[in-house]
Amino acid sequence: MPHSSEDLLRCLVPLKVVIIGENPGPEHHAIRSAIHRAFHGGRYSADSSEAYFAAGEDLGVSVLEADSADGPGLAKQIVADACASALHTLVVAVIHDIPTEGFRELLDQLDRAAQDDAAGEQHPPILLPILLQERAWQGETQGLNYLMLDEYALRPAYAAANALALAWRILGAEPDRLSLFISHAKLDGLPLANSFRHQLEKLYGLEHFYDALHIPPGSNWKRVLRNGVERSVVVALRTNVYEERFWCVQEMDWAEDFGCPIVVVEARTHLVRAREFLPIGGSPCVHVPDGNLIRILQSALREALRVRLFVRQVQALGDIGAIAAGSTLRVPRTSLATLGLRCQWQVQMGQAPKHVFVPEKFREPHRQVAERLVKCYFSLAWIGTPQMFIQQIIAAATP
Repeated sequence: MPHSSEDLLRCLVPLKVVIIGENPGPEHHAIRSAIHRAFHGGRYSADSSEAYFAAGEDLGVSVLEADSADGPGLAKQIVADACASALHTLVVAVIHDIPTEGFRELLDQLDRAAQDDAAGEQHPPILLPILLQERAWQGETQGLNYLMLDEYALRPAYAAANALALAWRILGAEPDRLSLFISHAKLDGLPLANSFRHQLEKLYGLEHFYDALHIPPGSNWKRVLRNGVERSVVVALRTNVYEERFWCVQEMDWAEDFGCPIVVVEARTHLVRAREFLPIGGSPCVHVPDGNLIRILQSALREALRVRLFVRQVQALGDIGAIAAGSTLRVPRTSLATLGLRCQWQVQMGQAPKHVFVPEKFREPHRQVAERLVKCYFSLAWIGTPQMFIQQIIAAATP
């Protein structure tokens, strides 16, 4: 085996999150809970302390904690262990007062490491300082001013949303900016679309595509619209007339073609609805009868991160030589339609991949169909998840 089992298993851990602090108070507990829910999901709770926290599936990202009051050495060791076992590490430092000498030294060390451009292949930990008191600590890394996020009850959720967005960025190329495409029908979706657009403006480093604002005069508006879908997470505001509008359906078809992350906001009020035909299988569906638009935001960020974690796993397998980048097909949605379209594009480009990766296993009734579909295009290709691929390699190498 040209690569060790340790290298292979590390490919399955694109990201770990470490929360550090000192003498935690009530705000620290709320931020910690919100970040845990952002990465681990959970069921929706009407409890006032969790009403704005993320819900849904576990993204599989470990969230570790260390209180520097127990000794900065322990926190430093937990961060070092996370860096050794994951491709990337996000360190969230909750700073609610002027740090003691030991904690400040740890923060300064993490700050210097995050700015180290000479780290080579070893990715340094990325620091997200959350400042509960203005100028409690200053470094090269831009801090998040907790008091400026919004009203008191919403701040933990926005802090967690910023952690999700930063996690998405550090898993990809440096200039990456996360973009959300707001797909909506003008006839009955404008109030919801405008409200959600204003919500997005509260999050740092996040872009959004809104047709009325981002299609310049004189441009080919169809091409701009299509490109906007291709590079975004598509948030479909599914109002009563949404599926009657040609361009709304077209945007969803493009999202399926490109394998974009999709989040559907169910805003229809009809008691009887037409048969389903939108390509939304496997996409989160969000309801906001209480007007909680943060629920949409967190669902979109979590879906974007879920796909990027998968992309980073496949890239890591290429980095260690387990697969060849030129003979690998990455299908970002576990969808027969997306799989077929991606295979067809590969044929048109004259490429024949040896490995076809999907984020999750196909359901058993669809697994054989997916395998036959791939075989029709590429007779020697293997299809499965990164986890399945690594398990097969390790099993084959075990005497």
